[in-house]
Amino acid sequence: MDLWTRVLPMPILEVRYEDLVRDLEGQGRRIIDFCGLDWDYRCLRFWETSRTVLTLSSDQVRQPLYE
Repeated sequence: MDLWTRVLPMPILEVRYEDLVRDLEGQGRRIIDFCGLDWDYRCLRFWETSRTVLTLSSDQVRQPLYE
């Protein structure tokens, strides 16, 4: 991350997976704030969305976080 922080001309938010799993709401709020978006409690239950997912990780986005 040090390299990317040095070479990219944009702000970078570093998020550790362990922190995200331990404190989903706190880290989620931090991410949403960094992106300049309004908080939505649906972020805490992201896997319940009915939207179409067209990536190889489509099964993963339908599950809660786990360690």
